[in-house]
Amino acid sequence: MAGRILASAPTRDNRRAVVPGPREPCGRVDPVTRSEPAVEVRELEKTFRTGWPRRRRQVALRGVSFAVRAGTIFAVLGPNGAGKTTLLSILGTLLLPDRGEAR
Repeated sequence: MAGRILASAPTRDNRRAVVPGPREPCGRVDPVTRSEPAVEVRELEKTFRTGWPRRRRQVALRGVSFAVRAGTIFAVLGPNGAGKTTLLSILGTLLLPDRGEAR
């Protein structure tokens, strides 16, 4: 398997052809002035049924609320099992919340 990966890697000459040269300046970028949040979450809740035959309820998110303004940097931090992936899956519309709103 490793031999295949190395054999399929681009050669040095090919990489030069793919990487574009210097970019032209894009000009001035005005700061974001919108006042409404770019991402807003209100009272989000999500539970999963676990075990056999799915009798136990596992709470992934409970009462999560926040707003992120456009142009800001925002991080989601927490230990394993804290609900980070569940939150991002709901924001990406891969999962539906049991309660609350994400937009």
